Amino acid sequence: LIETNLTLDRHNTWFGRLEVVGKSAHDLAVVESPDDFTIAKLQAGYTRYLDAWYGFQPGLGGSVSVGIVPDSLRSAYGSRSNAGFGVFVTLRPASHHE
Repeated sequence: LIETNLTLDRHNTWFGRLEVVGKSAHDLAVVESPDDFTIAKLQAGYTRYLDAWYGFQPGLGGSVSVGIVPDSLRSAYGSRSNAGFGVFVTLRPASHHE
């Protein structure tokens, strides 16, 4: 697992994540196999924080991702790589400097 973020200022944050993990067939809900499968996910996103409000700083964000599975799971997942996206709202304590 590798994660990072780049906070440009109090309003703009970019983030990224790479995760590689071994999962059993049971975890992935596929035909039983004695072997674990190595799967990965690459994700990147952005959060735009708004001005502080009652001691909190709300933010709006989104992310895109791609999940990668081994070739042996292509038929179960439809492809070796599967795209995804997310939209979210976040709330964090406001900085004391505002």
